[in-house]
Amino acid sequence: MSRLGKKFRPLRYFFEYLGAWLALRTLALAPHSALRHMASLVGLFLWATPNFRRIVLANLRIAFPDKTERELRAIARENANQTPLTVLELFWFSMHPKALDSLVDFPEKCLELTRRMGSGGKGAMWLVSHFGNWEVAGLKFERYSEFPLAVVVRPMNNPRLDKLLSSGRSAFGTRVIPAKGAVKGIMKALKEGRFVATLIDQNTRARYGGVFIDFFGLPAPISRAPAMFARKVGAPVAVGGTLRVGSRYTMFVRELPKPTSEYDSDEELLRDMTRISEELIRERPEQYLWFYKKWQHIPEWIDDERKAKYPFYSSVVTPRFYSEKAPKE
Repeated sequence: MSRLGKKFRPLRYFFEYLGAWLALRTLALAPHSALRHMASLVGLFLWATPNFRRIVLANLRIAFPDKTERELRAIARENANQTPLTVLELFWFSMHPKALDSLVDFPEKCLELTRRMGSGGKGAMWLVSHFGNWEVAGLKFERYSEFPLAVVVRPMNNPRLDKLLSSGRSAFGTRVIPAKGAVKGIMKALKEGRFVATLIDQNTRARYGGVFIDFFGLPAPISRAPAMFARKVGAPVAVGGTLRVGSRYTMFVRELPKPTSEYDSDEELLRDMTRISEELIRERPEQYLWFYKKWQHIPEWIDDERKAKYPFYSSVVTPRFYSEKAPKE
């Protein structure tokens, strides 16, 4: 960034925050039925953006190679509406808590599973992906479950916007743990018997604890942390979230096929949780965050045939992927 850009960055951050704050004040007055209309307007803008279409369609071609281009474009077009809807729903529900009771279902079998997971007093790892509305899932869990929740998040560059977003996430008492230096916060939360929610599909470089795990057939680096913490303290693990069903929402919880104590390695556990995430996404692909550059990093050891399947935005990792001490490219 240029010196001029750095000089005016605080001013830009302020106006970004001011715009978001004004938008939230307007959103608070809107009925729930208006959210999809608002999201559709933003979706029109996203779909008209070449970069959005290019990234989303490139990712969908990897995940669904058997679908026609027409089918993929239909998923991508709806995905343009679903993406902004996630943010609108987070703030709307945080300002309308009673709507969580009437519009978001927490099936009894899911509730029973969370009770069983938390009964040992060791806490639990609640793994979520960018699917459905993972933010609303946290609000519903904190309000409806008998167990306290902590969420691990990556702070935004704009500290004002980050504080605003955190206020939505913590509206009902959820503890927000910054991703950088989260080890201490996660261990403390588990020892307190909290459920710790963390995203499992964010790109994580090896120098920050990332490990390559196949996602829709292509390796992508994800954090080892969820598996490491769960295996270290013997905490139960489940993949959870909230799915949009018409104008309503329903919570889902999927157990791993075996207890954490029976996994021989972090990688084995990570492969199972990723497989469950894939199964969910295949059921409702329009509700996944396909604009995310999931396959940004190509492992240097992959064969040429698989390397050719990576999208246009990908590049082979360099020594800096593994160590900050490596010389810059």
